Amino acid sequence: MKLSFLMAFLPRSVFVLFLMAPTCSNAQLDEIPKLYAGLGYYRHTSFDDDSYYHVRVGAQILSYKFVSPEIDFTYYFGGNERVVRSDLETGFPTSVVFRVFRGLIWGAALKLFYGDEDLRLVVIPKYHFGKVTSEGLLSTSANNRIPKKNAMAILNYWSFSIGMEGVLNAERFKIGAYLVYTGFDAGRAMNQIEFPSEGFTGSSIETSTLGLNVRVLYSLWKVEK
Repeated sequence: MKLSFLMAFLPRSVFVLFLMAPTCSNAQLDEIPKLYAGLGYYRHTSFDDDSYYHVRVGAQILSYKFVSPEIDFTYYFGGNERVVRSDLETGFPTSVVFRVFRGLIWGAALKLFYGDEDLRLVVIPKYHFGKVTSEGLLSTSANNRIPKKNAMAILNYWSFSIGMEGVLNAERFKIGAYLVYTGFDAGRAMNQIEFPSEGFTGSSIETSTLGLNVRVLYSLWKVEK
């Protein structure tokens, strides 16, 4: 990742950590710190398979009463879009545009929970920042050579999750499942991809949507019985 990209988000990172500071400074280690990995599925009908996905890794740093700060890194993918242009008289396809995106996103949250380690309700308002890139390719019936196009956009947005977490293995593992609304918008990059010489002036995709997330949490040391 380029240094300029990291520097662009440094002020935001400091701001998020500043918000967490009062909780962290007074916190006691009520729970063991955890690492986690997860998968996400998001429904969106603009794409060929009506969906896009993410993989995520992160850390739940500590816990105090009903609050657990967490940070993570997410890779978004999928979202393949195909747009077909046809001849108005014959109806035969004359060109096809393919667009796809990839997202590299950081997140910081104060997870709220109700219940104990065995089974609990969780609510996660999370702030995200990062970048999304898009790639576009045009294929024509005349086999014209048209260069591939790329675009990039910086994203800042929120997501909100509600779900349940429970024990998967009494010593180290927990599992969670969540309903999520995400403000992740790959359209900020995808909508920049245009081929005006072939009559394709882009479209208006906006990918904020509902999704389902699952994660497995791993305690850094065994829980004492």
